Amino acid sequence: MNFKIKITSSDYIRLMFLLRYRKPYSIFVTILGFVMLALSIRSFSGEDNYVQQPVILMVFCLMIIIGVPISLYLTSKRNFNSNYRLQEEIECELSNDNMKMRGETFNTESDLNQTYKIEELKNWFLLFQNRTIFNLIPKKGMTVEEINTARNIFRNVKNNRTILKLK
Repeated sequence: MNFKIKITSSDYIRLMFLLRYRKPYSIFVTILGFVMLALSIRSFSGEDNYVQQPVILMVFCLMIIIGVPISLYLTSKRNFNSNYRLQEEIECELSNDNMKMRGETFNTESDLNQTYKIEELKNWFLLFQNRTIFNLIPKKGMTVEEINTARNIFRNVKNNRTILKLK
């Protein structure tokens, strides 16, 4: 099966936010930031005196609630802009055993049986080479038949290590 991939900056940034904020610790820290912000506002307004330094706590909470997403956005944007391979139109050839990706400046071939993990998200297929490095396949430009064919290929990967999370 052959198809073309084009990843936009906004799609990449949305994916990075999704991958960050689906982790339990990120959700917990964000909720904790809102709870501590509410406590500091109550203490600052004089309703409760739970917090002795409400201004310091408020600044800390705002760094968690606002600073972390801004930092994630800026880092994702910088990573996308510095990685020219992500910005290229990529021709992808997917078969039962391997995946070939060709761009203007690169040509790679990966054995699907050596894939660490294959995960399907709502708008993406992620093919992990290890815990942190993965290939992106956006579903945005794919037809329903191509998505179903890709799912079938990924389900038939013959590697016991591969963790499949397909819909």
